[in-house]
Amino acid sequence: MTAKEQVELVLTTAALVVGLLTLVKAVNEYRRQGTIKRIEFFLEARNRLKTNASFQQIVQLLESDHPDLRDVPMQNKIDFLGFFEEVALLVTSRVIRREVAQYMFGYYALKTWESENFWLLAERPERPLDKVNEPYWVLFRGFIASMTPIRDKLLAGHVPYRKYVL
Repeated sequence: MTAKEQVELVLTTAALVVGLLTLVKAVNEYRRQGTIKRIEFFLEARNRLKTNASFQQIVQLLESDHPDLRDVPMQNKIDFLGFFEEVALLVTSRVIRREVAQYMFGYYALKTWESENFWLLAERPERPLDKVNEPYWVLFRGFIASMTPIRDKLLAGHVPYRKYVL
């Protein structure tokens, strides 16, 4: 091998190494940006749950399935259910893990599902909200179906901590 060929080989190898290092750095940066986006989505959703006054009223009443839940306006209840459907979309889009969604939001969604008073309406007592058959709440029902086994595992002490990351 001549000196010229050796120099070309060294330069080619150096260029390949630099290219690979650049690719690795780009992939890591892409992953980091994805993680940051997931955290932003998560924190925004959590902030909405914690700061929305009507959501907070519902959350407090759900703790004991208080009869005052019947007096919460239907639009507030629909917005509350819609919030959990948004979380369900984040889960199905793999923006956040199911386990994280259950840990941070599932408790309230399941309390809503299990409540008797939430589904009753003072403004129309003859026609309560139909949690089982309403076609527009299919995402909410799916979210409940996916959160229930995760909650059961969590309560049984079977917690795979590695799944509780964004």
